[in-house]
Amino acid sequence: MKIDWTESDLDIEKLAEAPKSFECPGTEQTDYFLKSAWDHQNQGIAVTYVLLLKGELIGYVTVTMDEIPLAKPERPEGIPFARLPAMKIAQLGVRSDLNGNGFGQYLVTYAITVALELKKQVGCRYVTLDAKGDLVEWYEEQGFVRNEKDQKERVAAIENMQGLKPAKKEARLAELSISMRFDLHCFGS
Repeated sequence: MKIDWTESDLDIEKLAEAPKSFECPGTEQTDYFLKSAWDHQNQGIAVTYVLLLKGELIGYVTVTMDEIPLAKPERPEGIPFARLPAMKIAQLGVRSDLNGNGFGQYLVTYAITVALELKKQVGCRYVTLDAKGDLVEWYEEQGFVRNEKDQKERVAAIENMQGLKPAKKEARLAELSISMRFDLHCFGS
């Protein structure tokens, strides 16, 4: 359903209690929000921010700390480290009936803003995420690029699993998310 909205119609706030109901197109995102987001926040694992449209819950983004391995050609010039600090978008969901209204992009932008604030206090070079195959292009439109080294390591880990039948390996490889990053350095120091 397409709706008209302006930024003044929106609020974002830290999740204040265990959510009772919510449904995204992806069951993984719905289940995470309803069953794990509150516990993870209370355990210091991740923080979830909810997006409200005129006071009504319409989406969420969960962030946590991360690091990203980068091959030498992927690293910025002059950076000697093979692993760089990052903040990860661990989960993101928009209510099923409101997809296509720009709320997902709004949540990604908000997460980048959180990372930019974090960058003022601690080392944080990137925002990372794991994209499902059908969302890779959408995240690329938001400025994310693929992490080639990290993806190769993930594929190798599955291929090297002992005792896993070839069909199971193929299934895991087929559903493997794509590791992606957004460089915060493009916003300056």
